[in-house]
Amino acid sequence: MKKSVSILATLFFAFVCTFLFSGAAFADENSPFQTAPYGDGVMITKYDGDVSGTLVIPEKIDGKPVRCIDRKAFSSNKTLTGVVLPEGLRTIRKQAFNLCGSLKTVEFPKSMQTIGESAFSFCDSLTSVKFSNGLRRLGNKAFFNCESLLSVELPGSLESVGESAFYSCKALKSVKLLEGIQTIEKGAFSECTALVAVEFPESLKEIGEQAFEGCCLLSRMDLPDGLQKVGVKSFAGCVWLMAIKIPNGVKTVEDEAFSGCKWLEKIEFSEGVESIGNGAFRECKSLQSVNFSAGLLSIGNEAFSDCKSLHNVKFSDNLYTIGDGAFEGCGALVDIKLPKSLRTLGNQAFASCRFLEKVELPEGLEIIGTSAFFDCGSLTNVDYPKNLKTIGDGAFTLCKSLSRAVFPDCLETIGKEAYYGCEGLTIVIFPDSLTAIGERAFDKCESLKTVEIPSSLSEMVDRAFSKDVQVNVRKVSRSPKSETNIKASPEWE
Repeated sequence: MKKSVSILATLFFAFVCTFLFSGAAFADENSPFQTAPYGDGVMITKYDGDVSGTLVIPEKIDGKPVRCIDRKAFSSNKTLTGVVLPEGLRTIRKQAFNLCGSLKTVEFPKSMQTIGESAFSFCDSLTSVKFSNGLRRLGNKAFFNCESLLSVELPGSLESVGESAFYSCKALKSVKLLEGIQTIEKGAFSECTALVAVEFPESLKEIGEQAFEGCCLLSRMDLPDGLQKVGVKSFAGCVWLMAIKIPNGVKTVEDEAFSGCKWLEKIEFSEGVESIGNGAFRECKSLQSVNFSAGLLSIGNEAFSDCKSLHNVKFSDNLYTIGDGAFEGCGALVDIKLPKSLRTLGNQAFASCRFLEKVELPEGLEIIGTSAFFDCGSLTNVDYPKNLKTIGDGAFTLCKSLSRAVFPDCLETIGKEAYYGCEGLTIVIFPDSLTAIGERAFDKCESLKTVEIPSSLSEMVDRAFSKDVQVNVRKVSRSPKSETNIKASPEWE
């Protein structure tokens, strides 16, 4: 008998332990909340009640404090219009309230520390949220596509605003980030199309990729002095931004950071800026003047392309590289003086700058890239640097106002179609150092009648000149090559 009682007691104890420690949901018969153990309290795993209006979640259930709301616990509840969360609650997990289409207001307790990924995403009617100063983590997409949310003030206890946290909150008009926040992550406020003003704290170090992309009404913001990174496309498409100052701590303005800011008129670069990324200010069509800081070393591909109102550019004395298409389509540029430090002028760097009249190239430049000044129809004068060795393919194609080209003594190669269609060109003087002229390099230069080429020229491809141009060969005494080394075009044999 005693043995039977002992066995029954053991089985009962095992059952109780299994129930208490398995994490299974439990609730009293009258409670609409299903719960499970969570630390020193409980976690709400599901809500079975039928509420129409505001739900007040109790601080305790079955005498234990509510510490957490589990993932999807209230997801897709269509009748819930408001939630008052209890003091003592610390965590709201992933998708806990997502798709609650009627939810309008949420009040967070001081104890709240973590709001999980997509916790309130697609709450279309949510207009107001009030965050507590204890909040430490705001998850990715936490308020994604909350289309009625009007304003946000985030506490300084929060170090980072999560990725896409407020993405496409289309009614959001103002954002205030309090002192202490250091990072705004990728897409955090992207496509907030009603956003007008953002207040940044001095503590902010990084604005992530696409953080404010497509915020087309954003017009009021000042980047803090302590900022260190402006990410890729961070303000792309913010068409109403009119003036910006890049702080001293920012070393690189990342690719397309301000591209498509069509009403941007003024940019101020601090001394710390060393590089400007690809397409960083592309299609800033109202930008009129740029004064680069002394510390700038490189300008990326298409950095200022299609800035159609840009008429004045002052380059840094330390600038080393201008990338491909950097100023392509800047139709208002008239005069360019490039710094002595410049070593690389990229392909299409100033292509289609149709009002450009004069270019002063630096002495140290050795290569003019492919199509660098393509279709600069008003260009009349180019000062070639004495160390220039290569003029790339199509470098001055369709520069119809160019009247003369006096090349420096070091020039070795003129590329294909380099001066094709330069209708006003009448004088061309080639140096003895020249070894190659590319195909159709001077074709369709209708005003060019006579040229003299050096016997040092080792490669002359077909149709370098139009067929009616008289080509004479000048013997170069210091060259080992003879006149017979020239591969002549059939038109002038």
